[in-house]
Amino acid sequence: MPEPLGVIKNVLELERSKNFTNSSVSGGMENFINYLNKPEVKAIIGPENITTLSLFFSSYAMLTLDQREYLVNELLTQLDSLPSSDLCLDAKILNKNAQSKESPHQSHTQMRQDPALYASIKSLHGIGERNSKILKKLGIDKIIDLLRYYPRRYQDFSHLKTIDRISYGEELSIIGTISRDVLTRDSRSKKLKIIETAINDGTGTLRLIWFNKPYLQNQLHKGMPVVVSGKIDTYRGRLIMNNPEWEPLDRRQLHTNRIVPIYPLTAGITQRQLRNLIGYNLNPWVGRIKEYLPKPLLF
Repeated sequence: MPEPLGVIKNVLELERSKNFTNSSVSGGMENFINYLNKPEVKAIIGPENITTLSLFFSSYAMLTLDQREYLVNELLTQLDSLPSSDLCLDAKILNKNAQSKESPHQSHTQMRQDPALYASIKSLHGIGERNSKILKKLGIDKIIDLLRYYPRRYQDFSHLKTIDRISYGEELSIIGTISRDVLTRDSRSKKLKIIETAINDGTGTLRLIWFNKPYLQNQLHKGMPVVVSGKIDTYRGRLIMNNPEWEPLDRRQLHTNRIVPIYPLTAGITQRQLRNLIGYNLNPWVGRIKEYLPKPLLF
């Protein structure tokens, strides 16, 4: 058995010998995730198995003693029965079977939810130590916190129009092609970087302007099909769009051409980053949240 699997097995066996009291790892089982995230460990165990194990260790403190006993024994059985070269841990043990026995000390809601939802957000793809600290300032510490982090308002970019039909003051989306080279210049005060290009959709051309986003010069290029969303403004008698949201046309649209959520933020994270984070993880996880409303009320 490769060394990482042997270490995991030793931790589980020690936890069993200590009657599942969450004392086999200093500071609790959640701290064992630091070991799992080592590149050499990931290389041997594999990303899917790392995800399963991370969810187990990060949610361990939230489980009842009966649930801990079941999961520890089940994981040990899988580690013993599967060849190390063909290790494929069954993630199903983290939900249905683990919930068969409930503790009176758990909250009414938590008792009926998948225990994996209470794992640390650090077990999710794309969330490292830095991002987890930022999200914690927003009250997002566990996976379920991320799924239940609701927008404070919405911006309606679902109205798609051609350029020849747009009017001043409208909030809308336009599909077209970047028709000019992206240029960057200083404002007259030298305090702002102005990034400028244009979009053409076959019916007309609209000027696009951003402020203090010089990185866009490397992301946008002439001939690129895009979707842009924002409010139509004017400059020197001509219609323009200032600081529009934009996305490549061939990607899933989270920020344009739809009703876009606007979330409460904190320093270190932008609307775009938070929407990407929630959007990436919402579909794989939202199905695990138990729905309490009767079905007739949902349709």
